[in-house]
Amino acid sequence: MLKKISNTLWGKKDGSPILENDIPALIIKGLENAEISEKNSLNPKFHRTEREEDLAFNFSRKYQSEVSQFEDSIYESVSKIKSCQTVEDKIKQCELAISTFERARKFCYSKGKGGKLYFDDMWEHCHNSKNPCFSFIEETVALKAKLELQLYNQK
Repeated sequence: MLKKISNTLWGKKDGSPILENDIPALIIKGLENAEISEKNSLNPKFHRTEREEDLAFNFSRKYQSEVSQFEDSIYESVSKIKSCQTVEDKIKQCELAISTFERARKFCYSKGKGGKLYFDDMWEHCHNSKNPCFSFIEETVALKAKLELQLYNQK
């Protein structure tokens, strides 16, 4: 039904434009493809039992305030890395981000299986179109190592 015209543009295979009445079928096809992708994924977050999903959900509701503060701190500390001017400051900010991530993990894990499942599914088993399963903090850990090597080589 569709063909890729460019990286961001799709069209009908016969070259005709996508019409408003085509949209419901496209939505259904997209949902079907997502469901198949999740079913075949090695990412454990897509293979949780109903009980595990309930545990994680109940944890997130019970500790919503604390979790929200941790999550905001993680995002904020990671985003600040870009604005650091020196290699040393970037390393310190990476360390702060990693430390914040670890404190959030420790908090969630300390609350039982629901907390562990929640943290793992939200932060340790992330996914996007390029990577089916990765830890949110792994890029920051890799950047810190790269910056430390860069600093070492400058001396």
